[in-house]
Amino acid sequence: MNLKPEKLSLATFPTPIHHCSNGVDIKLDSMSGCEMSGNKIRKLEFLLQDALNKKSTIILTTGGSGSNHCRATAVAAKRLGLKSLLLLRSTESESKKIDGNLFISTLVGAKIEFITRKEYQIRNELLAKRAKELEQEGEVPYIIPEGGSNALGSWGYSSCFEEILKQRENLQMYNKIIVPTGSVGTVAGLVVGVNLSGTKNCEIIGVPVCDNSEYFSKRLENVIQDFNQLYGTEVNTKCARFVDGYIGEGYSVPYQPAMEQIKILAQTEGIILDHCYTGKAWNALVSLIEKGELDPQSDKILFIHTGGIFSVFPYKDLYL
Repeated sequence: MNLKPEKLSLATFPTPIHHCSNGVDIKLDSMSGCEMSGNKIRKLEFLLQDALNKKSTIILTTGGSGSNHCRATAVAAKRLGLKSLLLLRSTESESKKIDGNLFISTLVGAKIEFITRKEYQIRNELLAKRAKELEQEGEVPYIIPEGGSNALGSWGYSSCFEEILKQRENLQMYNKIIVPTGSVGTVAGLVVGVNLSGTKNCEIIGVPVCDNSEYFSKRLENVIQDFNQLYGTEVNTKCARFVDGYIGEGYSVPYQPAMEQIKILAQTEGIILDHCYTGKAWNALVSLIEKGELDPQSDKILFIHTGGIFSVFPYKDLYL
């Protein structure tokens, strides 16, 4: 029985897999498109189809001021003829720096409301409040959670896992898949993919870019529980784990070891990572190899490049 919901086709799939000189493969979800580049569009194809099915007129979501998810949502909504409202966590100085993802979101006409870090702690309540206000104005709002990370959004990376299986047809399947995580949706989708495909001996390793392993383990369990309740499945999270110690001073704060690895990868493979997500996750991968916890000689390792190219530009001085 096919459980997969209806979805849109907004991106360019399958994305290619690049073979690095260090023995690690990189799946370039950074090449899913241009304006909608990155991992978020996989989730949005399902979420925005649901929004259209419900006759929605405006999409509400939230994230940081430089959010990849919010940028992709704003662009995709505009492609579909929908309006968007973004609640962006920002300091006063950040809100005045219209660059990177924030610039793209602004350029496509998203309505942007800046909220404080304290307000961001109650972001779901704020989204619900704004949705009710918009309903009174005659709109039909559709709320997408931070990162598109819910049960429906999980189908995005379950589909990605199916894509990886096809790309590895007649080849040994990866036994280690490493990905950055900020809202757990990408990890959740890969976990769903492992379970529904019946794939054995494939470990999904999430590298937190905020919070810690305990937080993400609980969040993952919640998303998978919701998925099982919604689709009548028996997905478990045994194939997933998270590794701590690679955040640096905090979410989206440039981290020197990661910045060094970003430069090395750019100059050896021509692949551009970002300081917030992929740079920190790649630094974790390199560190795990150096510690002997991963071995490209015996492990088949895939790193998923989840995008973030627009985030490079506001911090370009740090890369030079």
